[in-house]
Amino acid sequence: STSSLGRARLLRREELVLQKCRFTIKIPGDYVRPNPSCRVAVDHADMACICHILTIEEEKTVSVSKKILRLARDCDQPVPARNQCGSFTVPTLLGRTNIGVAALNILSLIMAS
Repeated sequence: STSSLGRARLLRREELVLQKCRFTIKIPGDYVRPNPSCRVAVDHADMACICHILTIEEEKTVSVSKKILRLARDCDQPVPARNQCGSFTVPTLLGRTNIGVAALNILSLIMAS
């Protein structure tokens, strides 16, 4: 069926992101900027959907709250506030709207000085 095909495609794209971006999203160590092959994998994926299907097993090896969400933002695919990313709920401050508002507030402060 179409839905099982769509699910298989989503799982394959998730697998590619987890594989190609492993150095960026692994739990130990600092965040590492995504390399070109990681960016391509993310460009072909829907990070909000991938977040939604992350399993508890996968969360044992990748940092959801710090690295996957940052990777999504760095690749211009921020996961919207209040969405689930694995077992983590994206806080409002990480949502697309509030980041835009914060950026405008910082810009207005810079322009005023």
